[in-house]
Amino acid sequence: AIAGIESLAELPKGHLGFDGERWYLRGSVDQQSSKDEIVAKISALPNGAAWSVGLDLTPPIDVCRARVDALAQRNAIVFLAGKATLSNTSLPVLDELAGDLEICPAAFVHVQGHTDADGAEDVNLALSVARAEAVVSALIERGVADNRLYAEGYGESDPLVANDTKENKQRNRRIAFEIDEK
Repeated sequence: AIAGIESLAELPKGHLGFDGERWYLRGSVDQQSSKDEIVAKISALPNGAAWSVGLDLTPPIDVCRARVDALAQRNAIVFLAGKATLSNTSLPVLDELAGDLEICPAAFVHVQGHTDADGAEDVNLALSVARAEAVVSALIERGVADNRLYAEGYGESDPLVANDTKENKQRNRRIAFEIDEK
C-alpha cells in the first residue's frame, strides 16, 4: 500500500485501489521514463507480480498545453508600464516557456496580448499587439521556430475581471497562449 501511495503521488492523474485480492494502480504520466520508474518500483515489491498497473502516457500536446496554461496563470510575463518592453523579471519565465514549448515542437503557438481598459482603446490594441510581438521575438531568441509563433493583440476587449481596481487591472494585463496541433 505504501509503495502504491508513493507511486500515486508521482502521477498527475491516477487512482489506487485494492479489489479484495490484489492492488491496482491506474493513471497517466507525462514521460515514458516516469512510467518505467513507477512500473519498476511496483515490480520490485515482494508481491509486485500480483499488482495490476495500467499507466498511459499523456499526449505531448496535452502536457505542453497544461504547462503553458499554468505558466500563463501566474501572469509573470510583465512589461514596463505603457510599453512593449519586457521587464527583467520576465526573462527566466520566457526561458521556462521556451522549454515547455519543446515538448510540442510541431504545434502552433498563438501569443495573445491583453491590456486593461486605461487609456484609448486603439492605443491599447496597438500595445497588446506590440507586447505579443515582443514575446514572440523573445521566444525566437530562445530557439523556438518562428514559423510556429503568431502574435495576436486583443487590447482591452477580453478582460478576465472588471477593470475597477488596481489588482483587477493587473490581472487583465496579461499574455495568454493558445496551442494548436498542426
